[in-house]
Amino acid sequence: MAQVQIAFPEPAGSEVTVPIVHAEQEPVNMSEHIIWNFFGKDERIKRVRITFKKGEPFFGSSSTIDKPYDGDASIWGVAPKYKNRTKCKYTIEGLDSSGERVFSLLDPEIIVDDPNKP
Repeated sequence: MAQVQIAFPEPAGSEVTVPIVHAEQEPVNMSEHIIWNFFGKDERIKRVRITFKKGEPFFGSSSTIDKPYDGDASIWGVAPKYKNRTKCKYTIEGLDSSGERVFSLLDPEIIVDDPNKP
């Protein structure tokens, strides 16, 4: 199972919070489970959202998912099946209680690989 850790630093005044993302650099295998763990001290964030740019179905039949956030949250997904190694870019968003973005982090990526190909 692959893991991605997203940390929200405590904001300094009105500065924009930039999350810290730590992900394993190894490709994930098709159908492998992935967990995104969110944690931190930015009390403005009430929901977290992940959206895959090209509509990759990491969340059942959906390419996007959001969950409530109260200091920590986890989102589970499954790597889709592809014919070749594929880079999947996505956006991470933190939303306030009215659904407005507190931050948006573009372009982290997950590489999906076929374990049966050399």
